[in-house]
Amino acid sequence: MNDFSTSRRNEIARVFVDAYYKDLSRITKDRIKLINCFQKVINKDVFYVADLAGEIGGIAACSNNHNRGLILNKDDFKKEFGFLKGMMAYSALKEDFNRQLPYSQNTCYIECVGTLSQYRGMGIATKLIEFITSETPYDRYVLEVSDTNKNAYRLYQKLGFKVFDKKKVRWARIKGFNETIFMEWVGC
Repeated sequence: MNDFSTSRRNEIARVFVDAYYKDLSRITKDRIKLINCFQKVINKDVFYVADLAGEIGGIAACSNNHNRGLILNKDDFKKEFGFLKGMMAYSALKEDFNRQLPYSQNTCYIECVGTLSQYRGMGIATKLIEFITSETPYDRYVLEVSDTNKNAYRLYQKLGFKVFDKKKVRWARIKGFNETIFMEWVGC
């Protein structure tokens, strides 16, 4: 994403909201508010995008233990969603996005993988992940998938990712899933 100006944050947030709308709609069904909030927290230094004839159709972040894909700020959430709903949403999401990763320097944490709905099933997420695993300098690639996201789980298995841990989640009712599945791929 370093090749794109910061004005494309809106497009990236649009892909993120479209890809995660089922979960994010628990905060609000207003896509514009979601896009406005999430475009402010995108870390351009770790995002990769699939540019399809000038339109961003897919995204993925290659984070590490010092640099996350999204850096949430409670003031952005309160501004977009109101005090109570903003604080609840921030509290539910901050542990997922603001926590430091427990992985070594040679580990990439792939997060925020998403594709616009009109481009799903075309292999865009596959290409983004293959690009990240072949073109970045990490030895190990880790990602998380929710227990309800069967399509993503199958894709990651197909790409060679293996389960190494599972954890029950807090705020399951708000998040819309019960368990996080941790998967890894070790480069050659």
